[in-house]
Amino acid sequence: MAVSKITYSVGDNPGALGLALELGELVKDLRLHGIQFESAASADTLSEEAQGQDTNTESYSVVYGEAATLLPLLDANPDYKIVGISQLDLHGLVLVSRDSSLHSKGELKGARIGLPQGDSSLVKLWRQETVEQIGTLLQGANVSISELNWVDIPVVNGESTDGTAVIRALINALLRSEVDAVYGDGLHAWQALPFTKVLEDGASSESAPRSARLVAGLAVSGALLRDSHEIVSRILAHIRLAAQWADRHREEADSLLSSQIGLPQNLLGSVLTSNLSNQLDLDLTPARIKAWTKVRGSLAAEGLTFGIGSEETYIDRSVQDSAEEMLVANRLELPQFGRVSRYAQQDVPASYFEDRPKAHIIASDEEAIEAARTFADSIKASASGRDRHRILPFDELRKLSESGLNGLLVPKQYGGPGVSTAALIETFKMISEADASIGQISQNHHIFVKVLEVSGTEEQKTFFFDQILQGAQFGNALSERGNKSYFDYSTKLTLDEEGKYRLSGHKYYSTGALYSAWIPVFAKWGEEGLATILVPRKAEGVTIVDDWSGIGQRTTASGSVVLRNVEISPENILSFGRRVQDAPQYIGSLGQIMHVAVDVGISSAALKDAVKFVREKTRSSSAQYEQAHDEPYLIKRFGELGVKQHAAEALLDKAAFYIDKAIEQLNEDSAAQASIWVASAKAFATETAIEITNALFEVAGTASMDEKYNLDRHWRNARIHTLHDPVRWKYHHIGNWVLKDVRPPNLLTL
Repeated sequence: MAVSKITYSVGDNPGALGLALELGELVKDLRLHGIQFESAASADTLSEEAQGQDTNTESYSVVYGEAATLLPLLDANPDYKIVGISQLDLHGLVLVSRDSSLHSKGELKGARIGLPQGDSSLVKLWRQETVEQIGTLLQGANVSISELNWVDIPVVNGESTDGTAVIRALINALLRSEVDAVYGDGLHAWQALPFTKVLEDGASSESAPRSARLVAGLAVSGALLRDSHEIVSRILAHIRLAAQWADRHREEADSLLSSQIGLPQNLLGSVLTSNLSNQLDLDLTPARIKAWTKVRGSLAAEGLTFGIGSEETYIDRSVQDSAEEMLVANRLELPQFGRVSRYAQQDVPASYFEDRPKAHIIASDEEAIEAARTFADSIKASASGRDRHRILPFDELRKLSESGLNGLLVPKQYGGPGVSTAALIETFKMISEADASIGQISQNHHIFVKVLEVSGTEEQKTFFFDQILQGAQFGNALSERGNKSYFDYSTKLTLDEEGKYRLSGHKYYSTGALYSAWIPVFAKWGEEGLATILVPRKAEGVTIVDDWSGIGQRTTASGSVVLRNVEISPENILSFGRRVQDAPQYIGSLGQIMHVAVDVGISSAALKDAVKFVREKTRSSSAQYEQAHDEPYLIKRFGELGVKQHAAEALLDKAAFYIDKAIEQLNEDSAAQASIWVASAKAFATETAIEITNALFEVAGTASMDEKYNLDRHWRNARIHTLHDPVRWKYHHIGNWVLKDVRPPNLLTL
């Protein structure tokens, strides 16, 4: 059975599972495997579900908790196994009321000490530790444990498995003067510090009590181990990496641990031991298994026995070995604080796609250009901040949709403006100059609007064009890592035994998918070769993961789309692929020219920023000239850069002209001519963008490299985006055309 969801519980104990969740790599990795890792209410809830579940239903769950909580779970559910154990040293605190006359352990003779009373294993263990730890405290104090008055404090049965509820019951008794002192471990007792005080030698000193080490374990349901041992091993490997990270990054780890247990960070060292961060791993060492056994023995002494056999029957060591193999082979990403995107760990809220007004419908080329200019002006000032801090442009893309710019290529007969290619690339150039990431995101949308026009059925066109005019956006899930050629996809569309279409695969470089309601997917489809499937993002089995980490185009969210047995409606399948290439087509040229416009927009932005910086900030390097912008060699260099920018823009315009010509009268010659002009524009724009974004620093000087200006974003954006469809082959095809009159291959991507 395929695992699609795992529930987890971390309780209120600090641990590496909680750290792994905070760091994010664990959840991201599981989502990349098509698995949702979701929080359960508590270990008790898991126990109740396991006891009451249908025998035909598999329970996939992971529980991290202290031994006193997990032992009853194992007793109720023999199928669960322990795959890791941790030991945490916690300070124990003896608390008295703020107005108490007690100040030191030597004054405890005859004092009333509160003991929690209840049926749960947690309460019984707490009760036993109170007697043991206060007995240890009294050594050398001339006070015998028999000289204390022990007072039972009932804990409500329904709350007796909650450490917070236990300390609350004890503190309430203390504040009502029913007892003179109570004991608690630092993990729970810190909550009482605003209302109490710590006995002077009842904490932090060498003679102060320490709770019996908090022994905790990681329990996994047997169903999960049987159906996906590899996934359990991945979970444990991530937990071990989180523990290692904590040991190397103490300050960040303390911050996350404090947040995890709701403890102010400044109290962490006083109530928990200072070396907490290096005690978080979950190794199954003999010492830890012995400590686990000791807890079980302590509970047995209190009358709680468990029919789960010896430790060897419910401790599974095989997961540790598999996790170690993964770590040695470097199969997992190392965790980094604050690195993993929120949307690598969860999906975008459905409200983002649903709660929006109907989009404006643009009527002409002129209106499209003006709308793009207005939109570009609105996003330009904040573009650098989005790049620098990787703030995803959800609001900006919503505005883009509402402006009507997503509907530019919807044909007039379907209610759209059907703008010219010349107008389209002008909008791209302006938007990309303002924010290159937003420009690139739009490329995928527009190309699939055109694909729909040339290959969709009448019913498909009517439905999807209406969706687009209302504001819907197409993303993409085309590329795969490791495929050898354009049609060498591992993603496949198949028919199941019931005659339903199913789609499975893993895509990367899925620019725009995170922001889109519909995701076009390329997949192998029987003898037809390639099919395009328009997949609704909300379909079961679709997982979109923002795991993009490129140095440039940082907010395109060009990460992963995972498809696991997604049911596909026949109405969402386009017959588009090899058969389109058998006849003259301009789709490849149209897709490429939008990329060229992005590059031209990047170089334009870099040149303008260079001009502004030199005029306002750059110092002259020659005593002859008061202002840098008066230096003749600098003027000459700007002249060279300006010529190249103008030439790139002119080639872009010329290529757009030939695409429009091919659209108007499509044949082999017009398609080839459009392809060659786009290839020419692409080759020159690539070189120009790289040169200008690099020359920016050459002309602006050292000061321009201060990260506060973030001018390097232009070079990063150009360097990564120009790698779309390498230029080396374009020169080859252009040369064949010029020298031999050889048409370029009829590819969807030249």
